[in-house]
Amino acid sequence: MMFITNSFGGIGIFECSNNIVSGNEIKNCGSGIYFHNSVKSAASNNILSKNDLGIKIENCNKLLISGNIVTGNTGMSEEVGKGIFCINSSDIVMVNNKIGFNRKGIHCTSSLSLIIANNLIENNDNQGISLGNTMFSLISGNYIKNNGWSGIIIHSSSNNNEIKNNVIYNNGIKMGGGMGIENSSSNLIYNNIFNNSNNFWLVNTSNTWNVKKTYWRNIVGGKYIGGNVWLTPDGSGYSQTCRDYNNDGVCDVPMILKNGNVDFLPLAINP
Repeated sequence: MMFITNSFGGIGIFECSNNIVSGNEIKNCGSGIYFHNSVKSAASNNILSKNDLGIKIENCNKLLISGNIVTGNTGMSEEVGKGIFCINSSDIVMVNNKIGFNRKGIHCTSSLSLIIANNLIENNDNQGISLGNTMFSLISGNYIKNNGWSGIIIHSSSNNNEIKNNVIYNNGIKMGGGMGIENSSSNLIYNNIFNNSNNFWLVNTSNTWNVKKTYWRNIVGGKYIGGNVWLTPDGSGYSQTCRDYNNDGVCDVPMILKNGNVDFLPLAINP
């Protein structure tokens, strides 16, 4: 274990494999942990706070980022200010991290086959999770709340991603909303709870917002998996007001978000 503070950089792993960075506290540095051109390595159970950038992953493959507390990393240039920044990388697993009070939470660009799962992502100034030009990735089981802009943003040809089992709550405090998708298509989004004043914004995009109705416990304890739960804090959300005459926990009428974007099986919240 190391305590590193007031340094240009914290811990750097360059052109290496099979390394584990664990149990360190890194504060008031440039990049807290920086993986570059590295494979089959991990960062786990570290505390990274008040750096320009929490964890940077560049040109890497098969990394595990787990159990870290990443908070207050607020550098203001475009390259920094992120809790976790992943660029030009593949097969990166980011799980069970607490990421809060950064300028951006998790920001990934030009990457492939990422897993972002079971993280707490809250109170970041801008986005909670941002994917740009990133494909075939999974965002699942995250609790994404109180982020200033959108909870999740999918943009810049980020196609064929799967977003499921997330709670996306009270985002868009400054602008945006629960989830934004722009210039990206063929994403699958289902079994999420959206509870924001503005749950979505969509620009030049066509996606799938439900799977086939399947007998299986859904995210709010109902008996069918299908689409998403659409709530608003004032109680006027589609799932809060839709008809469900047969009490199967699925709204009787699809929810049209926008052309090319229909949740055919929105989940109902029965009073």
